[in-house]
Amino acid sequence: MKNLAFSFAALILAMLGPGASPARADIVKIGTEGAYAPYNFLNDKGEVDGFERELGDALCLHAGLVCQWITDRLDRLQTDLLGGQVDALMAGLVVTPEQQKAVGFSQDYLPPAKSVFVALNPSAKIKKGPVAVQAGSVQAAYAGGLGTRVAAVPTVGEAVDAVRNGKAAAALLAEGYAGPILADAKGALVVLGAPVAAGGGTAIALRPDDGALRQKFDAALTAMKGDGSLNAMIVKWFGAGAARY
Repeated sequence: MKNLAFSFAALILAMLGPGASPARADIVKIGTEGAYAPYNFLNDKGEVDGFERELGDALCLHAGLVCQWITDRLDRLQTDLLGGQVDALMAGLVVTPEQQKAVGFSQDYLPPAKSVFVALNPSAKIKKGPVAVQAGSVQAAYAGGLGTRVAAVPTVGEAVDAVRNGKAAAALLAEGYAGPILADAKGALVVLGAPVAAGGGTAIALRPDDGALRQKFDAALTAMKGDGSLNAMIVKWFGAGAARY
């Protein structure tokens, strides 16, 4: 992995040209939640970390840009984007027709993934609810269409806590997020039924009129998919069983 990262960085610097450096590049403000490991989280230094931080920095370097990371609650990020506080969002956002009415998207950087219902025991009844979800998430939209009671909370961690505390029958979580939670629970949490499809791939959200930035990110994503470096990042953060390109 270190050799791959070194080669990728060397390739990027060569593409930027003689004398170029990230410090002289344009700054792009990227909004994220910072509370959705392993996609994004705050490390012990209080800095944004995770799969999307590593990927975003690589994409910006490839495009001759510098990422500046800004955190906010998930349900406020779209307002931040459309209001100009940030230029792009990388926050585990799944592309859906409803989302596409409001914002533009890059090509996806994670293939379509499944979501799972997590509960304290296998006899929990999803239809009786409530089902805990993160407000503003694709899981919230999916659960809302099931005809069950939905408990929308600010963070996905609080959705899991609602199940642990008996305030929700189940929580609907992205499969990639649920994996580490289930492992840490050591059998105290179980998956109900089969995984469900709650949307398309995961992508960068941008303002609809910002075609230039979208083209730069798409070009960088195409290059990383082609050379295998994106797949290497996916495996690093989500494991060998994760869907990849």
